[in-house]
Amino acid sequence: MGLYQALISCIGNFEGIVPSGFKKASGRAWIITLNEDGALTTDPSKIIGFPHPIPKAPPGRTAGVIATLIVDKASYAFGLGEGASRKEHADYLRVLRHCIVQIRTNSYIEESTKVSLRAIYKFQKSIDDPRLRTIPDDDIVIIMVGNNPYIFSDSFLARWLVQFQTKRTSRSLMLESCAICGGEAIPTRIAEKVTLFRQRMPISAVNIASASSLGKEQLLNSPMCAACSSDANALLNHFCGNDDAARNSTVLCKDEKKGGGGRPLSNQLAVFWTAKSVISNNLTSFEDVIRLSLDDQDEIQVTPKHSALPQANSAHLKALLESPWHCNGEEVTAVNPVGFYFAILSPNKSRLVIREWIETDVDDVKNRLVDYRQALSIINPQTDEMIVPPLRAILQSLRSPSSNRRSHEEKPRLAEIEPELLRQIIRCMYQGTNPPSALLTRAVQAFRIPVAAADEYSAFDRLCARRTTLAAAIKLVLTYRNKTDQIAMEQLVTKHDANCSYKSKVPYLCGRLLALLNEIQYRASSSRKGVNTTLVDKYYAAASTAPNTVFGNMLKLANTAHLPKLRKDPQRNYAVKPGDGKDPIRLSDLLNEVAGEIDSAERLDVSAAFPNQLNSQQQAEFALGYHHQQAILNPMSR
Repeated sequence: MGLYQALISCIGNFEGIVPSGFKKASGRAWIITLNEDGALTTDPSKIIGFPHPIPKAPPGRTAGVIATLIVDKASYAFGLGEGASRKEHADYLRVLRHCIVQIRTNSYIEESTKVSLRAIYKFQKSIDDPRLRTIPDDDIVIIMVGNNPYIFSDSFLARWLVQFQTKRTSRSLMLESCAICGGEAIPTRIAEKVTLFRQRMPISAVNIASASSLGKEQLLNSPMCAACSSDANALLNHFCGNDDAARNSTVLCKDEKKGGGGRPLSNQLAVFWTAKSVISNNLTSFEDVIRLSLDDQDEIQVTPKHSALPQANSAHLKALLESPWHCNGEEVTAVNPVGFYFAILSPNKSRLVIREWIETDVDDVKNRLVDYRQALSIINPQTDEMIVPPLRAILQSLRSPSSNRRSHEEKPRLAEIEPELLRQIIRCMYQGTNPPSALLTRAVQAFRIPVAAADEYSAFDRLCARRTTLAAAIKLVLTYRNKTDQIAMEQLVTKHDANCSYKSKVPYLCGRLLALLNEIQYRASSSRKGVNTTLVDKYYAAASTAPNTVFGNMLKLANTAHLPKLRKDPQRNYAVKPGDGKDPIRLSDLLNEVAGEIDSAERLDVSAAFPNQLNSQQQAEFALGYHHQQAILNPMSR
């Protein structure tokens, strides 16, 4: 199933969208309930305002007898009146028989729909029931079978009916089989338009064949009926532009440039939905979980206005993923799957490009997200808590925004993210593929840029939070396939450190050493407010790429100028957080410990032990060592 089939198959699950060829039910209708053997189980019941759309009267009915399928006037459904009603009922049966034969081998039609149609046809053999004669000929009759859903809840049957009626009433011989629903109709030549980022354009280009839905890479190369085109784009517009459908879409990237320098294809919108409604024990929608994994959690409005569902938030996202999810009262599992669909759309002035198309099931997405979040989880030095940044926060951090008092005025210092990198991260999140190596390279590059001075604490906090987000992205790439490393690299000290692949390596220890030297310099400042330019500001880029060139001088400076000042003031020397009930650790002792691990000796002159050059992965290990060590330092230095 591709994009268009997925939209058509789910259109009945969303309120307010009436399929092409149907209308909202108004006025009086009669419900006839049968069992699967075609026997009437209860007396006909009268209802005002049936909750589901019903077929429109076929075009041309005023000039002759043209029946519709299942839902029609009593004169058509029963033929119990006088005169013309018998002709009407004969045409009703003709349509019903034709439908049963035509859909017998159609794999898109639900099996419960086929069972209902056969039961209704059996019922016609015992149509002379006195209870049916009480229904006026002009009243609408709706036939239901057992506990099966309303027959036109099957959107593919609804498409078949529209195509069948078009074929019956059309005088054109240019009929083709629709590549979406399989019905014969006059194919549309102009695709319906979708509104995205204030632009209206048709879907006319795809980057991958699986997103075409029609077997070809250009959507309009294959015939598609007007009904399918209209319905699919109506649902897509509902996802993209309706406030009440905000849970089904979110902006991933937006081109902020004005004038001729803009790049429209940099605008990327994620659209996602499930084949059926899936909720947790506390009635949270599964789409809310997807939004929380993508959106900036400071700006997210998870639950649309006027929604009866409770609002989800990032604090209990982990618990939501670990809890059971249900669809129609049954738990969603690998044995009882529910489809999940995800697309990334990019608009241009004349076309809408499908960047990515993912088709899987809810249980698999849930398991992949648990793995992804575990690999992304890392300590936040500002709060001493584990955080899992959303995708949008990662994308913003990769551009290393400058500091500014107002967050919306901060400008990126690195180039735009390539669409392919975003697609690979999305596949990692929802399909479990390996994180892209380009993410590691870009995150290391952004992490190297110093945290600039800020006019306000709020701006400085944002910059520090983005650096934590970059550390999380680095950890994701390094540890995604190793559960032990995922836990060990969350923070400096864990119970899995002995089996960790990175914590005993020199690059990681060098990162820790730089954080300690920077802290010692800060503590040794005469003003006790730090210095204008720190060691990290001056030497991080060199220390993380060629440690041997700078660490010797930094250690000499610490030994001769900074540590003597700290020894005279014990309060400044005990500047490390205590752990597990132990006494606070002196910075000088911790420095000796880390240096000793590097050189296997308790001395500070360890320049010979530092490597001459670090590759990209080693630079990533260096960044995590620096981040972990910084997290256990006393917060008064920040």
